[in-house]
Amino acid sequence: MVRKYVKFFPIIGLLLFVYIISKIDLHAVAQNFLNIDLRFLALAFVLTVPSLLIKTLKWKQLVKPFNVELSLKEAASAWISGFFIGLVTPGRVGDLARAFYLKDKMKIGSALTTVVVDRILDIFVLMVLSVLGIFFIITNFAVDGKVIQMIFGAFVLFTIAAIVFFQKKYASRLLKPLFNIFVPEKYKEKLKSSYQDFYDGISTLKANKGAIAKAVILSVVAWTITFTNYFVLSLAIGLNVEYFFILMIMPIALLVEILPISFSGIGTRDAAIILFFSFIGIDANSAVSLSLTILIFNYIYSLAGLAVWVKNPIKL
Repeated sequence: MVRKYVKFFPIIGLLLFVYIISKIDLHAVAQNFLNIDLRFLALAFVLTVPSLLIKTLKWKQLVKPFNVELSLKEAASAWISGFFIGLVTPGRVGDLARAFYLKDKMKIGSALTTVVVDRILDIFVLMVLSVLGIFFIITNFAVDGKVIQMIFGAFVLFTIAAIVFFQKKYASRLLKPLFNIFVPEKYKEKLKSSYQDFYDGISTLKANKGAIAKAVILSVVAWTITFTNYFVLSLAIGLNVEYFFILMIMPIALLVEILPISFSGIGTRDAAIILFFSFIGIDANSAVSLSLTILIFNYIYSLAGLAVWVKNPIKL
């Protein structure tokens, strides 16, 4: 019953986006796009190369403890394909698809372990960076305390959820209802058989703390490149925003973006950037311009993943 309504969650983001669009000057947004500086746009695409490299190396660190030979090319192809699928699914859950590119090299349950842990580490790093961003905001701007409480509350809940998730006996009880709601019937038996492999994989990674530590460090580097990219995109559309400000607010905006109530952060990311830009006197037109630039940029970048998917589609 619940699963029937879950697929409609992304409509929340779309409705929010429609509301935002109705309140801004679309002509001003269009002018920002027409006046885009192609030099900065080109630089943003150049930055995707080290970004993809770092993210691929991060995932390889998590695959390595399973004694699987995975070339940089194979890992990069799987990662960019998963990025494309994740971009068009709520909460980017489609990113899990990259695990299926490893099904001929390792058990699918273990492959899913590497992807899930990769995502959890990314979100954890993002939340830690968000805490830094929150301290920056509350010490420099007048902000509604409820907003801060909500973000801190989300951080605490995520930390508790992550701890429980890694404990099989507790996770089994919590995941069973989610399994029944979200997983289509035709995949249930296959995933049930991979459940033990998944938690065996968790144990393998727990025993390789060095791999986890390296992955966390690489995640920090990868996020820094991503935020730098967004700063470059802000320069491309002529915004006067300090680099440090982008570094502080974007972790929070991206946390909002990955909520499973929108596709590709449409609506949610726009609202977050509008809020943060209002602190420094930048209007909603400019905020939406940057948010849309990020959206379009990500879709263009993801075309490489689409190409990989078309050439080598995943057989589930």
